[in-house]
Amino acid sequence: MSRIFGKKTLNVITAGVLLFCMFFSVFFIVAEAGHECHDEDCAICACIQLCEKQLDQIGTGLVAAVCTFIFLRVLHHVSIYSTVYPTAFLIENKVRLNI
Repeated sequence: MSRIFGKKTLNVITAGVLLFCMFFSVFFIVAEAGHECHDEDCAICACIQLCEKQLDQIGTGLVAAVCTFIFLRVLHHVSIYSTVYPTAFLIENKVRLNI
């Protein structure tokens, strides 16, 4: 799939689908919040519970994604500055030692 689309395009599509799901889950919950429920096994109540569960999972995943992103950025930042460069020896620099 990544060969067809670039990574940026795939990320934008994924973010768009995620926002689409979040928006319409919230829209459905708001639209059906005041429905008249006559049964214990109400289909609308079951859908509302599924939407709430989906929003909760997205929120939990979002927190985990942000924490992972921050951790990786800090790890990358530390690894850049902690790289040990080999010290230059006099012979490698072709320094002539006169005695």
